[in-house]
Amino acid sequence: MGTMVYDGTKMKKIRRAAFVVRSATAGDVDAMWALERSVAREKVLWGEIPTTRKAIASRIGPLAFVAESNGRHVGHVYGVARKPGPYCVFRKGERYMEVDAAYIRCGWRSRGVGSLLLRRLLQAAKREGFRRFLVYTANKDLERAIRFYRRAGFKTWCANLFI
Repeated sequence: MGTMVYDGTKMKKIRRAAFVVRSATAGDVDAMWALERSVAREKVLWGEIPTTRKAIASRIGPLAFVAESNGRHVGHVYGVARKPGPYCVFRKGERYMEVDAAYIRCGWRSRGVGSLLLRRLLQAAKREGFRRFLVYTANKDLERAIRFYRRAGFKTWCANLFI
């Protein structure tokens, strides 16, 4: 698919800040791990702890993308293939792609980075033969996260609430 570059003239929300979205490589693992740790320290997610470098490295492939600005890692997304368990909205045996991680650096959120990363991931997953997609979010600003994923075509399936 090639590299996509967006600047202030292409997407209104970018506000003149250019970024590039490309396929992730093994050379991106440290930056991805550092970003996941940074977001965990922000405490914007419920119960999320950063994964290991080894786990991130295992996700590098056709369903992993990074966003950069001036050579600096500003976000990433990756998906994994799954088959439904007993409590899933999809039919038994129906393979689907789960958005396993979507992280955007503070200061780059709401600037189109997440939208473009997710769009690239879904396009790649469709090329890989996936027709069904699922995402879980532990974002503390759940309403905002739901709006973000709904804009990409996701529908709400279930909710877990707690006190």
